[in-house]
Amino acid sequence: MAPLPYLCEWLAAALAHHLGVRAAAPYEVIITREFAESIDDLAVKTIALSSLGSTFGSGFVGAPFTQLTADLPSAGTPRLLLNFV
Repeated sequence: MAPLPYLCEWLAAALAHHLGVRAAAPYEVIITREFAESIDDLAVKTIALSSLGSTFGSGFVGAPFTQLTADLPSAGTPRLLLNFV
């Protein structure tokens, strides 16, 4: 995947912190080929294989956060997750 979507996620996490908006903790996630190829769900496996290396991740999103999804154009990412309190 192109790095731009991940850069946007990192910037959004930094802006949320700077503005005092509660958001899930950001983490760097390393996706290896071995891990991606071990995924049984073909759709998830395809996404993981296109996201090898360093990617953006966040802590578990549960209560009190609300998770909204929006379909993105063919940027390689199937959904944009927006987390709100």
